[in-house]
Amino acid sequence: MGLWDDDPTGPPARQWNRGSGTNHGPEQTNPGYLGSQHTVYTGNNRVMRGPGFENMATVLVHPAVLDDLELDLMADDFRVWAVHSTHTFADAPQAAMQIRRALIDWSNGRWAIAADWTVVWITFGDSWLDGDNPVPWPAHAALWKKLAEYSDDVRYNRGLGGVPRLGVPRESR
Repeated sequence: MGLWDDDPTGPPARQWNRGSGTNHGPEQTNPGYLGSQHTVYTGNNRVMRGPGFENMATVLVHPAVLDDLELDLMADDFRVWAVHSTHTFADAPQAAMQIRRALIDWSNGRWAIAADWTVVWITFGDSWLDGDNPVPWPAHAALWKKLAEYSDDVRYNRGLGGVPRLGVPRESR
């Protein structure tokens, strides 16, 4: 397993076939990406993901404030997804536990208080998005500012990752 296999934000120049240890060609499937298969286009030291990916922040949230944080974020058109209940993983509770452990390990114990907290992904609502363009900086700033208001009850790294688009229920009109 390569350094970036489990990090969707990592900058691998090429994807590796885990089974045979051989290098993929210009278009291959990466079975290790977020627990399911997605096509990754590689070449010229860049990775481009196909349609259907969205940016997200991974945040550890104290369960006592999760509902209030979610409502507060929804008011600013952010969406909160508890990782343990997403459809992205075959075993979402196990994935949430692994993500939590990885974040706490990364913090060298500074976030040990969050060992039982909820892992959430925060994505950007439609009002923040401009087609396929990157998430604008004002959206980043608004998210970090809102999370700072909950600084005693959240732990996160400033930066975004990517996940397959998470379905938002829509009202029929």
